[in-house]
Amino acid sequence: MRELDRYELGDGPFSLYRLEKWDIGTIEAIRNLAQKWGIARRRISFGGLKDRHATCEQLLSIYDGPPRDWEGSAFRMKYLGRSRNPIGRDSFDANAFRIVVRDLDEIPEFEPLRRWGVPNYFDDQRFGSLRGTDGEFIGRCLVRGDQERALRLAIASPAAEDRKKQREVKQLIRDHWRDWKTVLDRLPGVPERNLIHYLIDHPTAYGRAFELLDENLRILLVSAYQSYLWNRTLTEHLRSFSDTFEVPYAAGTLLFYRALPDDRLFELSIPLVTASSPMDDITKRILVEEGVEQRMFRLKKMDRTFFGRGIRAAVVRPVKFAAEVGDDELNPGRRKCTLSFELPKGSYATVLLKRLF
Repeated sequence: MRELDRYELGDGPFSLYRLEKWDIGTIEAIRNLAQKWGIARRRISFGGLKDRHATCEQLLSIYDGPPRDWEGSAFRMKYLGRSRNPIGRDSFDANAFRIVVRDLDEIPEFEPLRRWGVPNYFDDQRFGSLRGTDGEFIGRCLVRGDQERALRLAIASPAAEDRKKQREVKQLIRDHWRDWKTVLDRLPGVPERNLIHYLIDHPTAYGRAFELLDENLRILLVSAYQSYLWNRTLTEHLRSFSDTFEVPYAAGTLLFYRALPDDRLFELSIPLVTASSPMDDITKRILVEEGVEQRMFRLKKMDRTFFGRGIRAAVVRPVKFAAEVGDDELNPGRRKCTLSFELPKGSYATVLLKRLF
């Protein structure tokens, strides 16, 4: 995957870099880079969060960053030059993908995808925070006012998918929850130490402690619940179509159509739920089923954590879609399919794969 960036080099306070990463998430790569180069995390900015399990290229900027490259075991950095402006969400419009699907016994039809696109769901990558939480959303806990549970799920819920060190840190905090001095004595040099220091002096200020988490991590943890509600809303809209099928994903099931009877779905956009966003009857019914009210999305006693506004198209069509089919050299007697396409930023290539395969 590669961001389709736009940027200008010249004189300015920001150093620009091309980040290529594999087997590591964007947040983790940036945290590691800040430690290795001895710079404050707040000086680093980027556009989008990329999947840990994909090989990805994206831009990032560092305020007064060093003019040098970096080569690591899971990511590398190429210095590009200086710029007046930092990299942000507005620095790119789309992502380009190249994906090889192997071990196929038959090849799907691609024309329905080109013609009708796919539902623009948030996919599994958005819901990594559900690992170790038994399906509980941290954002839902915050909406319901249970800040202690939200913090505990965020920092003390080890999951099998966590890296060994991360899992051990979560296990330690879980085993000694509320015994903050013991946690601090045994905790290695990790970002959670600042948060535990705060809890020693403010043992019941769980909301304030939550806001000491990395900003990008907090956004992910909170927005996962919004994304889940958005997916449920779109799924209910699709129930009016006759030719559909379900596919499981990290937060439940997604409903897909094989064809569309008309173009009305292409005109539909659905807002993310906030305390003041417009909601249709479907979303209102879902909130009742969730046991929450819209006003509760204005989080109490939290200054830096909030549900961001946004509106998202219900359907997305891939651009420059191409498929090459051939024999799978790794699986004799089977077929492989190499797909290339572009999607708007925020849309998931894995949703397209779920639809096809």
